[in-house]
Amino acid sequence: MSLTLTPSGGTLSYACGYGSIKPGWSLTGTGTFSAVGQHFFGGGPVPPQGHPPHPAIYAGRVDGDHLTLTVTLSDLQTVLGPYDLTRDGPPVAEMCQ
Repeated sequence: MSLTLTPSGGTLSYACGYGSIKPGWSLTGTGTFSAVGQHFFGGGPVPPQGHPPHPAIYAGRVDGDHLTLTVTLSDLQTVLGPYDLTRDGPPVAEMCQ
């Protein structure tokens, strides 16, 4: 997974999916990360209107240059991850389009 964050939100790319993070994400002084946004499954066949979004809760912990992240899809009662990300690590492209 790759993650890009700015004050106005963020984007995530999985090996077979992608996500978005809304503005207002937070990182506490103790390293707890939390955000909300949407998750999209990749792969085909792709419906004419595109893949439907799933409400997502992103939560994790930062330890130095590492972020351990889980993604909870509230409409599916599904948790993805945990994912282990490294600052300035290689980008991950959504490959299942």
